[in-house]
Amino acid sequence: MGIMKTTRRVFLIGGAVVGGGMALGYGFLRDKPGTAGFENYGEKGTALNAWVKITPDEQVVLAVPRSEMGQGVYTSMAQLIAEELEVALDEIKVEHPDINAKYTNYYLGSGGAQGDGGAVKWILERGAALAPYVGTGGSSTVKDGYRTMRVVGASAREMLMAAAAEKWGVDRSALKAENGTIINTKTDEHLTYGALAVAASEQKPIASPPLKDPKDFKVVGTSAARVDVPEKVDGTAQFGIDVQLPDMLYATVKHVPYCGGKLVSFDSDAIKDMPGVEKVVEVPGGVAVVATSYWRAKKAVDALPVSYDDCGNGGLNSQAVMADFRSALENEEGFNRQLEEGFDAAIAGASKTVEASYEVPYLAHACMEPMNCTMQIKDGRAEVWIGHQAPVLVHWAVAEVTGIKSENIDVHVMYLGGGFGRRAERDVVVQTAHVAKAVEGRPVKFVWSREQDMQNGQYRPQTAAKMKAGLAEDGKPAAFQAKVALQSVATSFSRRNNMPSFLQAQPETDDMMVEGLAHQPYDLGAVRIDQIARELPVEVGNWRSVGHSQNAFFKESFIDEMAIAAGQDPFAYRREMLTDAPRFRAVLEKAAEMSNWGTPLGPNQGRGIALQESFGSIVAEVAHVTVGEDGSLSIDEVFCAMDCGVTVNPDTVKAQIDSGIVYGLSAVLFGEISIENGQVYQQNFPDYEMVRLSTMPKVTSFIMPSAEKPGGVGEPSTPPIAPAVTNAIYDASGKRVRRLPLVKENLRVA
Repeated sequence: MGIMKTTRRVFLIGGAVVGGGMALGYGFLRDKPGTAGFENYGEKGTALNAWVKITPDEQVVLAVPRSEMGQGVYTSMAQLIAEELEVALDEIKVEHPDINAKYTNYYLGSGGAQGDGGAVKWILERGAALAPYVGTGGSSTVKDGYRTMRVVGASAREMLMAAAAEKWGVDRSALKAENGTIINTKTDEHLTYGALAVAASEQKPIASPPLKDPKDFKVVGTSAARVDVPEKVDGTAQFGIDVQLPDMLYATVKHVPYCGGKLVSFDSDAIKDMPGVEKVVEVPGGVAVVATSYWRAKKAVDALPVSYDDCGNGGLNSQAVMADFRSALENEEGFNRQLEEGFDAAIAGASKTVEASYEVPYLAHACMEPMNCTMQIKDGRAEVWIGHQAPVLVHWAVAEVTGIKSENIDVHVMYLGGGFGRRAERDVVVQTAHVAKAVEGRPVKFVWSREQDMQNGQYRPQTAAKMKAGLAEDGKPAAFQAKVALQSVATSFSRRNNMPSFLQAQPETDDMMVEGLAHQPYDLGAVRIDQIARELPVEVGNWRSVGHSQNAFFKESFIDEMAIAAGQDPFAYRREMLTDAPRFRAVLEKAAEMSNWGTPLGPNQGRGIALQESFGSIVAEVAHVTVGEDGSLSIDEVFCAMDCGVTVNPDTVKAQIDSGIVYGLSAVLFGEISIENGQVYQQNFPDYEMVRLSTMPKVTSFIMPSAEKPGGVGEPSTPPIAPAVTNAIYDASGKRVRRLPLVKENLRVA
């Protein structure tokens, strides 16, 4: 039975369909009526389509409806436009447009099916178009925008050329676009884009404008300077938490501390005379205090007497949850997600059987910028300033709480100080809307403290896995089995975001639970994959690379164990299983070559290798570690090879490789959210440690040359780092690590 493709992206767009509004794919959005909103939003200029406008002073303003959270999407999208529009990158100004259906992220919404032709594409462009699903996640921005932005830029270029042809009374074939001007090649006359913009806006767009041959690219494929860096360096960049408005109030919150608990009562009279206190407001999940400064709000909310009901969850703890998972893996069949013919016979007839169990804890997103939202409700309108990955959900949440119509809600998307999936949630927005209603007329900035953020997030699920393989006489796998026990992220997300009941995600069909395990590129013989879903009061959510992050650890650790049991080299063992997957094999071989795999190492040193495909990109990583006799661990170097298809900005790709490895290493070494007595134990960075400069290894990366369609780069380097490190530890010390984080495995990080 094949894996059921009920992805979080399909699920989310399914939820979006209910929201109303009308959107169409880029092929239907180049008509003049579709540009009006963009023309009147942000920087003033003449709109040629829904993405490009030109100001009188010759600046090109580009709408990038994706959130910039450090991953470089403002730059990559600008490069695609600059390439086809024939302008210098430094002549483009990027702004996040209004939340409009024309900017739907079809790739994220459709689970990657945008590239399908015929009826599938038609359905997606009209079905997904029922709502403005403007969102950033799933490493989808370049995948969704690679062709879209080029078409948009080429369409604008052709409109400018048509306007120039009319003005000069010549055929368009006599014209060329270059450096922001249209040139008459016969007379050498020049007209700037600014001079032509108004006339060009009256031209009918070409349905399928000619696109450049990639061999002629001058901007795409280069490590262009980031467009967001200057203002981040000089301090003018505005993150959500930077927003300042006249007559602004501040709010913060005291959450119910118990997972699945509820607020019983609070005594607002006890703090009413504290300096600056304006109001106490009950909000979903807790109670907020509004004051004239954040510090005053924080002091007051800390002093507020509150009582709670744990709703029977006061005895919940991580250890008991994991014990239940272990028991379930032993005693329950689970829901089958992949079963190949002949599995039972293959596993029973194997010459050797290998088995192992693995465990990972809950993990927090730990964004550097705590959750925040600024909102003003006034004169029947709501205005919101927030760094958010899914501004359409902001719209819906505000409308739901306030009753204000969507067209009267303006959302200003700011820079995000870290997203990782955490900023695709609506909790802080809902709370802010309740407070803004209570202080209507004045803007209010709602800020969670670091402790409230750490203890009230949506965590990567705690997971247990049981793996089994049957090996043939030559050591090759004859059968491969994986079973995982965890909570369903899709179910948790759909419920807390109030999706209609018929759109609630079902745990049995949540493919994120087994993504990265099912349908491997490896030849593993007959395969069986099962999942066991548990319902728990702990909220779980999309964490950078989602299910791949834990499943890569399980699968790549176990393949190493299979190689050792077969008496074979872990790299060579993998390579032999990839004879029918040449792209995967090439990436694996490159990582091995970069790390000098097979050459002698010093005492107590080891190498470990891991391979994982996620979000359309293939990544292989080799970790080089030293394990001291006293148990001290040093991660000395990491080598990473990535095939992400066509590359728009190599420097950005390499930065994301580094970023993903840092994020993954923090989880491998230190990361754990533990539940004790129904409450999250960790509060802040001192007890949720991150990789610092002193523990960061040198990272050497290589981007495989490729003409394949673009893959994602924001998440794929995170999953392989855990098994690469733990496999290297085994190579160095003979100690097999099957549980994370490493600080709990008698290994001291040096």
